[in-house]
Amino acid sequence: MYACSECGFGHRLDEAADVPARLRADTAALADLVRAAGVAVTTRPAAETWSPLEYACHVRDVLLTKREQVIEALLAGDEDDPPEARTMHRDERVLLEGYAESDPVTVDRQLRDAAELLASVLERVPPTAWDARLRYGWPTEAVRDLRWLAVHTWHEVRHHMRDVAAQLER
Repeated sequence: MYACSECGFGHRLDEAADVPARLRADTAALADLVRAAGVAVTTRPAAETWSPLEYACHVRDVLLTKREQVIEALLAGDEDDPPEARTMHRDERVLLEGYAESDPVTVDRQLRDAAELLASVLERVPPTAWDARLRYGWPTEAVRDLRWLAVHTWHEVRHHMRDVAAQLER
């Protein structure tokens, strides 16, 4: 089991089937935090640290990217040569998509919709298909199955919810 050194989240692969409900709930909690942030929603605590709004945009894009990766793994069907998970270009998206200039109400809706889209796909993964794999580049290059991808994505949501909550407590 991998545990995040920053937030302590433990990647328990036996929890993959529970991820859809947890994604919905935790993403809604993140969206609620961002919505309640008021004027602080666009405030960066430091130049290199995202604002709550930028974190919300990032999580939205993580959820959408992971949805496509799940579908790609399910469609590949080649256990000997799993497809490579395309990078989401995390840092480039901040400017390309205008995270800082995004409308918080729109991002709130998009965040919830993205969670629903991924959760719906994960709920439809047949029990035998959780072994579908991708070549994944984080935290190190490795071939990972859909259990790992689901739990890792849930970790992303929880980790960034913690980041946003810490910013708003200041």
